[in-house]
Amino acid sequence: MANIRYFPNSYTTTKSSTTLSDIYDAILENDDQKTLRLLETPFLQINEQLNISRNPYKYTLLHHAIDRGSSKAVIKKLLLLGADLNIKDKKGRNCYDLLSHTGNGELVKDIYSFKEEQIEMLQNKLDTRVNNDREKDYKIQNLNNELSALKKVLDETRLEKQNLYGELNETRKRKDLFEVENTELKNKVKKFIKLSER
Repeated sequence: MANIRYFPNSYTTTKSSTTLSDIYDAILENDDQKTLRLLETPFLQINEQLNISRNPYKYTLLHHAIDRGSSKAVIKKLLLLGADLNIKDKKGRNCYDLLSHTGNGELVKDIYSFKEEQIEMLQNKLDTRVNNDREKDYKIQNLNNELSALKKVLDETRLEKQNLYGELNETRKRKDLFEVENTELKNKVKKFIKLSER
């Protein structure tokens, strides 16, 4: 087993935050609860730093966890955070090779199952997003149809308004004409009355 402690200070994010060295130490101590607790602590660029192997064995945290016989929960948590099973150590072994050397075939099955679960979860997310997009497209189409219908009603209303204005103007003209005719008729009546009084 690789027992060497070598995580340079460049892995430290801030004085108060978790470092990869802290997690490595917890793995080395076979303290799964502490390891899981530290992995829950958010620290800068954990996904990128998880797969860095700057130690003589070229071990990543996942290599160390497998080599030290960490629990399935620790392995799964590292995978969930983005640990890469295919990175090779100094001897050219990836994490699958280490698992087979430690005789932990069950964990390999679990990892494949876990990966399948991740793929299924991602597929479900994708399906949900596609369905949401379809619903949005359907809603947008309905709104466009409603907008077209409203535009049609608006155009019809404008046409009706123009017609009403036309009718109103015609009515005003007729009224003006009626008033002129009425005035002329009144004048004729007055003349007729005057003539009849003579």
